[in-house]
Amino acid sequence: MILNHLKIAIRSLLKNKGFSAINIIGLAIGLASVLLIALWVQNQFLYDNFYKNKENIYKLMNRTDKNNVVNIHGITMPAAAPALESEFPEVEHAARMLWTEDQLLTYGELNLKAKGNSVDPGFIELFDFHIIEGAKDHALSEPNSIVITEGLAKSIFGNDNPIGKMVLIKNETPYKVTAVMEDLPIYTDFDFKYLKPIDLERSKSLNTWNNNSLITYVSLKPQTDVDAFNEKIKSLVTKNEGYLKWTSVFLYPMSKVHLYSEFENGVVAGGRIDRVRLVGGIGLLILLIACINFMNLSTARSQKRSKEVGVRKVIGAKKKTLIS
Repeated sequence: MILNHLKIAIRSLLKNKGFSAINIIGLAIGLASVLLIALWVQNQFLYDNFYKNKENIYKLMNRTDKNNVVNIHGITMPAAAPALESEFPEVEHAARMLWTEDQLLTYGELNLKAKGNSVDPGFIELFDFHIIEGAKDHALSEPNSIVITEGLAKSIFGNDNPIGKMVLIKNETPYKVTAVMEDLPIYTDFDFKYLKPIDLERSKSLNTWNNNSLITYVSLKPQTDVDAFNEKIKSLVTKNEGYLKWTSVFLYPMSKVHLYSEFENGVVAGGRIDRVRLVGGIGLLILLIACINFMNLSTARSQKRSKEVGVRKVIGAKKKTLIS
């Protein structure tokens, strides 16, 4: 029976080449478009959700409540991270990160530009980045140490072992390569190729409460109630000398930062998720149109198969067989 259906299908396709091409190509393009959109939507939901300790990693957010207007942003006070780590036992790690810098790296005669960040030594441990070569625990403990990604290591050193080698940044300061980490996946908002310690010359300005100048990430110990913890740290800023008035901080899940990063008067109001929903809706619309088009064209041609249906009925085909 299956062979019979297959023979009839092939003969029908060959007999009606133009109709078959329009019908099949239309449905195929529709399905391909929907699959590509589905892959993109899936990719968006994977952003910063690949860390082993993802459910306990948070970004410290700044809340300013002034004149009945609440503003939320992710740039915080430099002194917040060490205070959180030393004063609250629920905090496992707290690490700061300065802005991404596109700098010139020099090794011998080789010069190339790469993006990098200045971070606290605990940054690598907080996010559990996979170290391929070198020591993970003390990778950024020295002032002039640098951790580079696997791709950057190959671009600079080729197949040579990069550990212990020196590279110049901005053709001025030498940095010793202490570790090589796995390249970042495409589904993360981080885009660095190297990490280096925060400049010790900035140490005084890194212990102030009166400005917002860097990004802070925090990992809590398992089973910590983040809502209760956010209540505990409400007074963290105001109890310190030189604090910014009308300001408080709270932890926001790292897994939500990419899609839900827009706030209105202190409440989450969407973000990139709105674009994801729009594109996903377009994908479903394309699929619906492709299916309707396929069924309409097939229905329009169904009358020409009436003889085939009649012959099958005479032979003894059941209703279910004819429908299938």
